[in-house]
Amino acid sequence: MPNKPIKPINPIKMKKLFLLAFLPLFMVACQRDAATEVQLRMTEIYEDVLGRYRSASRNGTLPDASVFEEKYYSARFLKATRNEDFRDSDPWIQGQDWPECIHATTDSVREVTPDSVIAHITIYNFEPVRVDVIMIRERGNWYIDDFLSSLTPEPPSFEGAWLDDDNNEPNLTLSLREDGSYDVAVGIFRLTNLDDGIGILTDEGLAFTATDAAGNPIGGIISFDGDTATVTFTQTTWGLIEPGSAFKYHR
Repeated sequence: MPNKPIKPINPIKMKKLFLLAFLPLFMVACQRDAATEVQLRMTEIYEDVLGRYRSASRNGTLPDASVFEEKYYSARFLKATRNEDFRDSDPWIQGQDWPECIHATTDSVREVTPDSVIAHITIYNFEPVRVDVIMIRERGNWYIDDFLSSLTPEPPSFEGAWLDDDNNEPNLTLSLREDGSYDVAVGIFRLTNLDDGIGILTDEGLAFTATDAAGNPIGGIISFDGDTATVTFTQTTWGLIEPGSAFKYHR
């Protein structure tokens, strides 16, 4: 019996099947990209805005908030704020005064619709203050559409003493400062003690800088996974600690 000839697949039909197969992956990628876009946008906005506040603090001046409003507010929110007669608190810094080291972190982003999200921000203004920022997509970018009620978060769970994995002694101590930064003391068994570190919470972990035994700057990132803290050195000129060296501590 002769073999039945194979019917070629219509190229147009194959293209449709290909698109249908990858549509779910494309949708997930778009959602992930939106969150990434907002994370980057919030970093851009707050580095610009709070950088101006830090500079103003050093110069003894006041930043012009209207510049930030026109630059980063949505059209609706800008119009609404122009109609307000009085504000008892600056929404950018969540207060009336600020320290020279004021900074912010974007803790997470939650999608509400494809063109609107809520970004959860922590402003380190003397003490950590949580604020939820509504962001909408318009004019080809993401803009602030409102600041929601802010809450002061609980003290970070990693504050306190951590035990060295090598000798079970408390060799990592983290203390929250009034300005939102941390005092960092790192002890490495039979090697060194770094007791003058200052750390700032970032998306990667607690970034810190201290002074090594030779009197030079040394620093890195402290990351947290449950009851384990890992100190990874990224900036070092000291011969006994190379870049990438990591040490673990536990509660």
